[in-house]
Amino acid sequence: MPAPCCGRVVLFREGPEREQKNVFFCWKRMGCIQIKVARALGRAALSIAFLGLLVSGCGKPSQPPAPPPLDRVYTNRANDRVYLDDLKRNREEQAQKAEALLAVVSQMSNCVTRVQAALPAGAALQEALAKDVEWVRLVAAEEQARSEARRTLDDARERIRKRMSDEAQDVKAVTEGRAAPAEALPENQR
Repeated sequence: MPAPCCGRVVLFREGPEREQKNVFFCWKRMGCIQIKVARALGRAALSIAFLGLLVSGCGKPSQPPAPPPLDRVYTNRANDRVYLDDLKRNREEQAQKAEALLAVVSQMSNCVTRVQAALPAGAALQEALAKDVEWVRLVAAEEQARSEARRTLDDARERIRKRMSDEAQDVKAVTEGRAAPAEALPENQR
């Protein structure tokens, strides 16, 4: 009777030869199948990992993202349409205030002429004007018109000062590369 040895059946024959035969589904054969399955799974996992790395970035380097567009700034305030329109509106407003002041001043000169014609010789003009109701009203209107004209002029100066400061910052931004200069206006649009 043959003796089992680690899943193999060893048959002894007469003579020095021994014959070994594998028994179907014995432990050694099952171990061999398990090793082959484990190796196949390992190779499959390795190929999947390689493909994953290849797809995720081991291939060609991607192109760098495009830089964000630079802000367009006017480095010369004479090219800024909004600034020029603002100055034009302010100039028109100053002209209106000056016309109103001129109208009050002409009324005041008419009042002085009227009061001076009504004064007797040797009377003080300033005292007579101080008593005239129309003169007092015109002096108040003149003061108000002058203050409005002064306020409009101060507003224009402040706008120009602010725009000059902004222009200096824009020039600095262009030289540092944080902004790009805007296109100049054609000569006929200034």
